[in-house]
Amino acid sequence: MDHDTFDVLILIGRPATGKSEIIDFLKHTAPDVRRGRYHIAELDILDDFPMLWTWFEEDRILSQQLGQLRLYTDEGGYFKHPVYWHLLIERLSLDYQKRQRDDPVYHDIPPRWSSFRAAVSMEVTVRRFLTWQTVYYKRLPSST
Repeated sequence: MDHDTFDVLILIGRPATGKSEIIDFLKHTAPDVRRGRYHIAELDILDDFPMLWTWFEEDRILSQQLGQLRLYTDEGGYFKHPVYWHLLIERLSLDYQKRQRDDPVYHDIPPRWSSFRAAVSMEVTVRRFLTWQTVYYKRLPSST
């Protein structure tokens, strides 16, 4: 790398491990400090959490306020269908494609700010495995 910042930073971790807190911290750190201390320039964030949280909110509104069936999750907060994890991945991919469509030079790096274009918080793969595992164990008959 011939410049002083990361081109892309991908945050991957299990749920509730602090990825959103790191992103929030970086967003509120002065650009000169962020660049000098952490080697991160401009931020462009793709994050699955807001999408996921919206689904939880919609399900709560549907069930508690409108008396309707939940779309995505059961009452315990588990996805009704494992395919929803794949849907989150596809939604992130779609957001990325829109950025590329709307900005033809999205990955070109202007010399004035060097390199950092995207911080991606994506715990989908890890969550998908954990959720499938949880759903599987929930469905096992009890031993008593």
